[in-house]
Amino acid sequence: MMISPEQFVNLHENDNYYDLIEVKDELIRQIHAFEELSSPSGEADYTYNLVCLAETCRMLDERFQEILRSPSRLNNYKRNLHHAMKISVNDDYRFDRSVDALNECFNKHYKAWMQSGCFLNEEKTLRAWFPKMAVTENGKLKAQSKTKAWINTLSDDGMIIRAYSSVESVSSYTVEPLVTFGKFPKEPYRYIGTFLLDLETTKPNDLIYKRIATEVDLKPWRK
Repeated sequence: MMISPEQFVNLHENDNYYDLIEVKDELIRQIHAFEELSSPSGEADYTYNLVCLAETCRMLDERFQEILRSPSRLNNYKRNLHHAMKISVNDDYRFDRSVDALNECFNKHYKAWMQSGCFLNEEKTLRAWFPKMAVTENGKLKAQSKTKAWINTLSDDGMIIRAYSSVESVSSYTVEPLVTFGKFPKEPYRYIGTFLLDLETTKPNDLIYKRIATEVDLKPWRK
């Protein structure tokens, strides 16, 4: 059934993030179906319907951003993560604080967490990492954290994280996989992949991490 911008008015007050995701998936399916028509009948209706679909998608994107900017609305869909068996880079889970990611995903019960990393199991073979990605000011990269000199960047394809500092260096390396929740400027934390330090290319002041997984099995923490 065609969904027009007029019909979207009722959805616009919906705070259920996953309901809106399902609607957008259906819209995209309809757009693809229309675009595959080689000689559509009723050219005017065809154009109108395609414009309606594209406009509704745009309105949905705006609604997603409203939800992500509102902590109260964030909680409406973050609670669903308690029952999730995995988290993926394709998910839209967001976390205002690093401690929220630890508690929601890994069944921790911390009141606060101020460090940039946290071991996730007793064997200490898996660690969560919360890098703050660099901001751009006057065309130059600058560390987002005011207390750290490290400039963290994520490659455009999401495969490489580089942590560089001109004034600090590390004396030992983290060798366990890092379940990584990146914080980008003016955005909450989100899972961006599991990374591993590349010891062949890393230097004490220039750390290179390569993505080795795009999802995390959460079942071990759901017992």
